Amino acid sequence: MATATTVIEPTVKVSATKLLINNKWVDSASGKTFPTINPATGEVITRVAEADAADVDKAVSAARAAFDNGPWRKKLTASQRGNLLYKPTPSTNRSASLARSFPGISLSSCKRGN
Repeated sequence: MATATTVIEPTVKVSATKLLINNKWVDSASGKTFPTINPATGEVITRVAEADAADVDKAVSAARAAFDNGPWRKKLTASQRGNLLYKPTPSTNRSASLARSFPGISLSSCKRGN
């Protein structure tokens, strides 16, 4: 039986360490971060921005502005936006296909709204 003597760890560049607010990567308002730990080794992979109430308020305000004034709003009616939300996707088709391969699973669980 062979045993491994060298552990090879891939080098992963982590670039998303900030908060995504208003379509921009920003540091947290407080400047606080927290470590992201590799569960296999316990080592710190990187530090990530820690959001607090001020950051949440900024994100909610940006989301509300995008919802109320976004360019998509003028291009689509509410009905058209609703249709896009319920448009079948490859994942829902895949779920239905998978469900058909298992007897006793209801296909209704693979349709929208269920």
